[in-house]
Formats: sequence, C-alpha cells, structure tokens
Amino acid sequence: MGHLDWHTSRCIPGKHVCVLHDDASRKVICGDEFDRELEEYAIQIMDDGIKIAWKNYSSMWKQVNTDKGTQFYNNTKNKERERNKNEFEMFLKKNWIKHIPSRRHHPQTNGKEERWFRTYEEKGMLFKTFKEFMEWYNDKKLNLGLSRKEGITPNEALGFKLQPEAILGLFFRRLKL
Repeated sequence: MGHLDWHTSRCIPGKHVCVLHDDASRKVICGDEFDRELEEYAIQIMDDGIKIAWKNYSSMWKQVNTDKGTQFYNNTKNKERERNKNEFEMFLKKNWIKHIPSRRHHPQTNGKEERWFRTYEEKGMLFKTFKEFMEWYNDKKLNLGLSRKEGITPNEALGFKLQPEAILGLFFRRLKL
C-alpha cells in the first residue's frame, strides 16, 4: 500500500510537497515540490510511482491511502445522488489501484506521511535539492519503527519486506541480462 499526501512547506515559503510512500518500508518512492497543490501533480507523482515500483522492484501498487482533499477525492454528487469521481480517482481505477481515503480530520490514518513531513520541515533545509533530501531519508535516516532491535533505513526495510513474487520477478529480470 502507498500513502500519498500534500504538505504546505514552512521551511520553503510558497512550496507544496507531495510524496508517495511505501507503507511497509516507509521508503519515499517519489515526490517533488510544487508551487500549487493540484490534482494533475498528484496524478504525475502516482504515475511516476507506478513506473518506479515496476522498474525497480517488479511490484505493483494494489492500494493507495490519501486524505479527502480535492486533489484526491470528489465530494460532489450527480443527479442519481451518486458521488462523482475526479481525475485522480479515475486514474487509480484505470490502473487497478484501490483508493482508500482517510476519514475527515483524522491525520493519524496517514500518520507515516505526516511524520515524514515533520522530518522534511526539520531537515529539508540542510540539503541543496529535494532529491538529495529524499536520498538521505531513504538511505541514511535510521527509523526505529521499522525494527525494534535497531534502527534501519527505509531502503534496508524495503529489501526485507518485498513480496516473494517481486523478488522472483527481479531475479528473472537479472537472468535475462
């Protein structure tokens, strides 16, 4: 499962951050800083995440959790009193990804994402680029929530938590090379 959310930066005024996390490893798969929180950017991040998951991990997203922000969720109803879907929801459906929206005013549901945003605010300014920050977070930031005995990085955790079929897929890809 992935977690996707927007955050208005306090360390870089006028910037909005959107990232896609892997639930099991807490690895930031992809993300970026934008001038506005737009649905098309959320779709771009999710599309990049789909490509990265397949190319690098021989995996597919089955579910994604978001809040009910307008970039992810449409609250309007049609004449039949059915809820309309926005472009992001249609994109997920087209890619066979189940959308799991969080309850309103319940940030704990997407707590891993919220914790990452806190780290971004605390440490983001120490890096020249957003990409450098993501690399540091994935490769060097120890996370005690991933291993109770010792801290491990999200990249290390991802290796332990890959599904067997993904590992097998990666193995066969390497045989072809």
